[in-house]
Amino acid sequence: ILYSVSCNNEMLMRENNLALKLRNDVLGSEPKLASAKRNSVKSVIKPYLAWKSAAVTSNYNSLVLNFKGCYAVEFRAFNDGVAYRFITSRKDTIQVLNEEVAVSFLENYYLHLQRPNGFKTAYEELYSHTSVNDWKADGKMATLPVLIDTKKKYKILISESDLTDYPCMFLKGTGSSTVTATFPK
Repeated sequence: ILYSVSCNNEMLMRENNLALKLRNDVLGSEPKLASAKRNSVKSVIKPYLAWKSAAVTSNYNSLVLNFKGCYAVEFRAFNDGVAYRFITSRKDTIQVLNEEVAVSFLENYYLHLQRPNGFKTAYEELYSHTSVNDWKADGKMATLPVLIDTKKKYKILISESDLTDYPCMFLKGTGSSTVTATFPK
């Protein structure tokens, strides 16, 4: 599954790759689109503990791509962000072995990241700064979040949310304009 991200008709990321490797299947390998559904959502979220606001406005456009094989990918485009998630309609338990993510940039963007020595980290490493093309495949991986400076008017933050019984994602350089995800077992 490939997707691109643009803002105000300016392409920021092109042909990012997504797949979810299960025990007996790979969601996103040779996908066959069955249907697509678009939706616009405007809602108000009231947090249990109101730290900064008693209500948060959540406005986004949604695109749900339903694929043959009982799964879908939902993309949400907010005014200041993009998110995706895999959805399955399988009745039995599934075991996720790995998530395949590759993020491709159009230019040699500048990265601000923490690079621990391994998966076991206290997330207290100092931030380092490098260009995406200088981050070699044999270099250290990075924890999330990673802040990307496009050297134009846009900044891109790669992060994740809502992790329950799921390992957190780390990123690795490739020595080119692409970074890939890696996960602890």
